[in-house]
Amino acid sequence: MNIGGTLKKIREAKNLTQKEVSEDILSLSFYNKIENDKNSLTIELFFKILNRLNVDFDEFFFIHNNYSKSIYDNYWYKIYSFYYLSDSNSLELLINSLSLDYKKTKNIQFYQLSQIAHVVSCRIKGIPPKEKVVNEICTYLISIESWTKHEISLFISTMDVFNFDILLILSEKILKTLRNYSKNQDYAHFMNGALINLTVICLESDKINDSHYFLNLLKSQNLDEKNLYEKNVINFLEGIYRLSTGDRKGEERAKKSIEIFEYLDMKEHASKYELFLKKIKNQIDLN
Repeated sequence: MNIGGTLKKIREAKNLTQKEVSEDILSLSFYNKIENDKNSLTIELFFKILNRLNVDFDEFFFIHNNYSKSIYDNYWYKIYSFYYLSDSNSLELLINSLSLDYKKTKNIQFYQLSQIAHVVSCRIKGIPPKEKVVNEICTYLISIESWTKHEISLFISTMDVFNFDILLILSEKILKTLRNYSKNQDYAHFMNGALINLTVICLESDKINDSHYFLNLLKSQNLDEKNLYEKNVINFLEGIYRLSTGDRKGEERAKKSIEIFEYLDMKEHASKYELFLKKIKNQIDLN
């Protein structure tokens, strides 16, 4: 089914007329041609129509793909499933599949997914990724002026492999992009995830001022009761920041957040942040 056909399918399922969907957005005749694939539409018009239909971008393409995830989304799911299972062997097999798909289609997204899978596999093994892979990802991200969901996901998944100066350059690009999407709640988790990772990397690199900058941005996000995980991470990072600046009470705050993760039965998170706390304490002792 084409884009116009999917718009028609959703409109009819919601018992809306073409006039109701197109009113104050574009002419009825123009919209009719869109549904019949006789006219193309801009991104701006597309999002206005989705808003009128009360359907978000991801849901639209879920319906468009016959109520199933796209091949691209399925690959993302596999990459992170194998990562959380620490299954580097399956990731290597996945890299081969992605490379074959890239050769068949020449779709750069498959190639870059194979690069992400490589970085994630190396992260599991505790070894640095290939320099060629890191340079290609970096060059691509710098070359793209306006990032979309693909570039945002690519950066968040690989940000720990860049040198710090490059990381700061790319962080400004992602923050600029996410500010443009600030009214789209679907992108809020991207912003929170990016800021959490940036704060962690800065603290690990002993870049205290930079960590404070990203932490303050994270604290300024409008988090509600649904964002319990993010709120607890903020408290943990606030404790780590204070500890890094010489305030020993920061350790108590960080430990309290770890206890909350354990109470919520988020044992993997508790273990991960406990190791991070030990790492920061060792850095402080060495200094």
